[in-house]
Amino acid sequence: MILFQIYMSHNGTYGVAIMIGASFYWFISGFREDYKYFASKRFERRNLWTAYFLQLFFVAIIGIIVWVII
Repeated sequence: MILFQIYMSHNGTYGVAIMIGASFYWFISGFREDYKYFASKRFERRNLWTAYFLQLFFVAIIGIIVWVII
């Protein structure tokens, strides 16, 4: 719930997170559904959590790569 409140306080970040999550599910579905279906209000919370975990994953990967290089 705290994550949701943080994203709500930063409207731009919240919108980007919804877009990242919707794009991820749109890609996973093989582009069969319309993008607007995944970006709808119905899937907002799922998209938010998906974007959060994707961002965490990519930051961790970058951190590991930097750690190995140094």
